[in-house]
Order: sequence, then C-alpha cells, then structure tokens
Amino acid sequence: MSIKALMVIAMFCSLDSYAGFPPFTDVQPDVVYEGQEVFVGYDPLQTPCLRALPNFQGLTEYIVMDEDNFIDITIVALGTSPCLNIGVDNPPYQYYSLGRLPIGEYTVQMYWAGSSTALPVGDPSERLTIGELLEFRVVQLAEVPVLGFELMLLLAGLFLLVGIYRFRAVKFF
Repeated sequence: MSIKALMVIAMFCSLDSYAGFPPFTDVQPDVVYEGQEVFVGYDPLQTPCLRALPNFQGLTEYIVMDEDNFIDITIVALGTSPCLNIGVDNPPYQYYSLGRLPIGEYTVQMYWAGSSTALPVGDPSERLTIGELLEFRVVQLAEVPVLGFELMLLLAGLFLLVGIYRFRAVKFF
C-alpha cells in the first residue's frame, strides 16, 4: 500500500463528527406525561466516543434545573477520537434520569467533562457540549370519560328489558 493511500485512510479516520454532525442526544419517552420518569441520553459511539465513568469524587453526572425549566447536565466521560467502535449495529445509548417533572416545557443541554474535573464545574471551559439543545414538553395525561352513572342505569335497564323479552320468547317444553 502506498504512503498516499495510508495518509488518506488516516485523514478519514481522524475526521471529527463535530464538523457538522454533533453527537446524537435523545429524550425518552418520546411523549412525556405528568408522573412519568424522564431520561436524557446520548449516543456514546459518536466521535468523540464518550465512555461514562466516575470522576475522582465518585460522581458520574451533575444535573441542575433553573426556574426557567432549563436543565443543564454535565456528565463525566472519557472521550476518544477517532471512535474505534466500528461495526456496532445498535449502539447502547447512555441515559440519565431527570426524575418526574411537573407539566411544562423544558430545554436540556448536555456537556461532558473529564474524570479529573470536579462537579459542579466551576469554569465552563472545563466541559464540552454534547449535541444540540433538546426541547421537550411534559403534558397532562388526558382523562378519557367513562360511562357516567346515568348511562350505566340506562344500560342496566336496557339489559334487563332485552333479557325479559328473550326469556319470554323462549318456550319451555
């Protein structure tokens, strides 16, 4: 193999996905209802590959929510580039629980910091952004009206009338 071919392969292997394709972040479940636990996660197999691990304090994430429902998540991870996990079909997403949130609209930004960084991060330059802003809404579970008492009485009466009619129609030997 020629030197030019090796250099081209090395160049493609070192391309960073931040050049237009930020790591994929996600909110689960897709539709969040009041009382459901909310999870926010990222694809750890994007470049740089992010392998979650605890920092020297033993913490793996630090989650802060302000009064405007802006959620700031800083995770501790080891980042490697290029990503060497080639050939993995369905990457295991790394999710973090936000707990059960009240009804409202929320915005999430994820960051990652190295294992030598103390949480909470004092200097914002000590952490890097993961993906783009995520926006989601927690909605109230719609109540489906069930039969009211009056309708139940009407149905019971109809059931009795049909039963009496059928019973009278049957001839016994």
